[in-house]
Amino acid sequence: MEFTEEVGACMVLAAATDPGDTTTGAIVAAVGAVEALRLAKGPRVSIPGVDSMTGMLWQIRVSQLLEDGLQLRLVAETNRSGLRVLTPGREGWPEGLADLGHAAPVALWARGNTQLLTSSLSSRVTVTGSRAATGYGEYVAGEFSAALAAEPRIIVTGGAYGIDAAALRAAVMARPGSTIAVLA
Repeated sequence: MEFTEEVGACMVLAAATDPGDTTTGAIVAAVGAVEALRLAKGPRVSIPGVDSMTGMLWQIRVSQLLEDGLQLRLVAETNRSGLRVLTPGREGWPEGLADLGHAAPVALWARGNTQLLTSSLSSRVTVTGSRAATGYGEYVAGEFSAALAAEPRIIVTGGAYGIDAAALRAAVMARPGSTIAVLA
């Protein structure tokens, strides 16, 4: 994958901020990821898209997390892991994330069939539950997920132990390539 300046800035901002960070989202919406990263690294100035106190606190918080060479390490680890970086407005980006407004992520790392992320929402079913599931709970989650995958539906889980894992296993056995695991 080609890592443009914009993609690199999105990667760094995603790594240095929390998921759902509405301040980062507002700043990126106002000035773009490259300029947002420049503002985070630079002297304390007024930041478009947010009030002055919020902007100053954001700059302090984010600048403390920005290490020298962070972008190069992110690119190297992305390549080493065989991941693909998805950013807003580029091919493969799930347009439904726009519904999150400023809380939408600025970058996603993905492996596998990323077209599943752009499929219709009506084709997806989320199956999630307890990590400390009973055998019966895992059995029911597996049966339910296998039946849905065969319809065909895309099974979305958090990929954790218990119910999530049972759902993923059953869906993959019923129809390989029918799952999305969302990992932090």
